[in-house]
Amino acid sequence: MFFSEKKEDRVILLISVQSSMVRGTLVRDRAGELPLVMWSSSKAIRHREDADASYLPKATFTHVRNLSEEIARDYEAYRHSDPSLPAYIEEVHYALASPWILSHALTLSKKYDNAVPVSEKMILTIISDARSKFLPKDAKELAIVEEKIFDIRLNGYSISSWQGKTAHSLEISFATSAIEIKTEEKFREACGHIVRGNNIFFHSSLLLHHIGLQHIFPEKVSYVLVHVHGELTDVVVVENRMCTFFGSFPMGINTAIRQIALSANVTEQVADSMLTMYIGGRMDTAEKEKTRVIIETISAEWNAQFANLTGGYLSDEHLPETAILTSRSHEAFFVESYKKHFEKSKVELISTEMLSGFISFAPKVEKLRLTGLYSIALTILHKRL
Repeated sequence: MFFSEKKEDRVILLISVQSSMVRGTLVRDRAGELPLVMWSSSKAIRHREDADASYLPKATFTHVRNLSEEIARDYEAYRHSDPSLPAYIEEVHYALASPWILSHALTLSKKYDNAVPVSEKMILTIISDARSKFLPKDAKELAIVEEKIFDIRLNGYSISSWQGKTAHSLEISFATSAIEIKTEEKFREACGHIVRGNNIFFHSSLLLHHIGLQHIFPEKVSYVLVHVHGELTDVVVVENRMCTFFGSFPMGINTAIRQIALSANVTEQVADSMLTMYIGGRMDTAEKEKTRVIIETISAEWNAQFANLTGGYLSDEHLPETAILTSRSHEAFFVESYKKHFEKSKVELISTEMLSGFISFAPKVEKLRLTGLYSIALTILHKRL
């Protein structure tokens, strides 16, 4: 992954794209200061039962274009009120959730009869050769947009300065992210007018989530990261600070609300309230039992899809003790659902207070946890280059 030249003061645009929402965020990364979230705006993607496969991409690209135009106008206004701001937005970073990105984690092992010198070219060649084993058959239509090496072990030992050393055995743990080439082109077109050059980069939202968490909580070694968004749930398993599994399944917050509405024959707004009241123990006794059956049925379906996604990978013998769960709303419902499937697990939530000391928010800007974690991760990646 290549960024533009390092600068002491830069402004980047972070565009988070999920299954039912697009959010644009301006972040100022200034030497000697915490990253500052200056501006944020969201566009919801309305669910349509009668929509064909082209609806979601069209609606998403339209929202990205509209956000980009809105940001371009607002940034000029910011510069008038604060002349110290950089003259332009330097980079655009997309944080893509499912279904927009395909991520895969892998550990490769090589053994040699004689000790061989290890070089960057050698490592990248091994990774490139391995891609054909996990990318789909239509891989020619995909662009590799992100690759992160978590660990390199020579002769069984993790080595940070491995270039030029020799080894009889080599292990590489890494994650690769790819998106459809046509999708990449559309995303670039949608925001290309607000940055100079071609400084547009793509990331797995889960990978950024993990990098941000590792910076804030370096003591967390192994965990399951669960992000529930509108129409899908994304999952990554982290072991010894390395992502070892990525996946998603088609059931999210909005999906659950629609199912409650359909089962109870109520509007989605009422269904949303029903879930809040039931989980909070504030439901009238006369309605509680009927609602319990509906909600537990939906919870069981979410668990079944989770189990189907992970298969035997997250068995009791192969389960990190901690799960870290994020959801725009109804986190308590998904926490309870997860605990029903993995009874021995400890589920943790992230609060905005946990981000203090690592990132700051301008007055009147909504303090969103994922926005903060993504911004922290991008700052870290920039400074490491």
